[in-house]
Amino acid sequence: MSILIPNATIQTQDANRQQLHGDIYIDEGRITDISKKTIKSEAEYSIDASHQLAIPGLINTHTHIPMTLPPTKVCHIIICS
Repeated sequence: MSILIPNATIQTQDANRQQLHGDIYIDEGRITDISKKTIKSEAEYSIDASHQLAIPGLINTHTHIPMTLPPTKVCHIIICS
């Protein structure tokens, strides 16, 4: 299965912890592309992430993770997701 997530605010998990606006492509359960440019690959599913925060690679195994985000982001994630 492939999933395209366009228009996301992406918080990277690399050493620079940069935040960028772009697209994420997932194929067979693995993130295969994160790009500031539009990803033009065909995907079985597309999830528009406009006005959403994506943290690729983060697995929320503990309920306190939302408490480390800015309050406006937390409210949006909890209420709108």
